[in-house]
Amino acid sequence: MGGNFLTDIGEWEAKIREVLRQHFKLFVPVEELAPDAELLYNGLNSVDFINLVVEIEKEFSLRVDAADLKLDNFKSISEILNFISYQKEKAGIHAVGGSD
Repeated sequence: MGGNFLTDIGEWEAKIREVLRQHFKLFVPVEELAPDAELLYNGLNSVDFINLVVEIEKEFSLRVDAADLKLDNFKSISEILNFISYQKEKAGIHAVGGSD
């Protein structure tokens, strides 16, 4: 089957970290940021939050609806991963090797 769900999640996390590294100045190096560390406490501000959503939309070919534009969906790398997974599943795009 190629990869598996955990491989996709790992790749997604690497992409999120790269977006953070390229576009935002955090208080700690992105590599050292715990997956559940809140981004607003680590250097992102409210303008950055909107820019982060835009970058995630681009990087993952997603459209974030107004109803999903909530801080809780983007407050940490873990929450962004959950949001991407939910959006891909909703669109019928499952992680490689995920359950059908």
